[in-house]
Amino acid sequence: GENYAGESVAVAHIPVNVGGLTWALLTEIGEAEAFHSLEELKQNADAAGEKLVGWIAGVVLVALVLVVGTALFLARLLAQPLTAAVDVLDGVAKGDLSRQLEVDSGDEVGQMAYSLNAAVAGMREAIGQEQVDWSHLGEQRRQAVQRQAEADRLARRLASLGRGALPEPISEEVVPDLAEMKENLNALIGAMGQVTSTVECIGSGDLTVTIEPRSEDDALLHSMKSMVESL
Repeated sequence: GENYAGESVAVAHIPVNVGGLTWALLTEIGEAEAFHSLEELKQNADAAGEKLVGWIAGVVLVALVLVVGTALFLARLLAQPLTAAVDVLDGVAKGDLSRQLEVDSGDEVGQMAYSLNAAVAGMREAIGQEQVDWSHLGEQRRQAVQRQAEADRLARRLASLGRGALPEPISEEVVPDLAEMKENLNALIGAMGQVTSTVECIGSGDLTVTIEPRSEDDALLHSMKSMVESL
């Protein structure tokens, strides 16, 4: 309500019985004065809320900075040895077997570096040099496999002669360092064929067969020739 001065007030009353008469005890207080404490409390609460929000935002920001900083640090910590390992592997791919990683920890990264160093050292020891041309090495390996296959084929022909069989002469091309062996083996096969043919002719009574020794050192065919001529 309003008081006599026209001010908004809050009024409270209570009945009072005095001498058999009922009176009313009134009290009033201006609304501005009555709600001043509530308004002040509300303002204090709003200020405290703003401070709390600011404090929480600050804590979140600091935590975010710490998390991002830690992540970047760990990423850098892991990236450095991995980058070094990639450099070593790139060098190996280009034929450089002299590179080594520094092993300064016993964790998984350190174990990786140790294993990579052991692998590179093993290749370096097996090849016997620190610089290698992988394409040339591959070609050497291919030639070695081919040489072994051709040597095995020559060995089988020689083994056939050893068992008394007369194999066909070798017509396939061979690597240069086996060419002389191929010629000698074919010459031996030819001589054995000539001896076999001569013996067959003699056995059938034909003594007109002609024997041509391969050289002055061909004791077998010289002896066969002398035997035929003396018959």
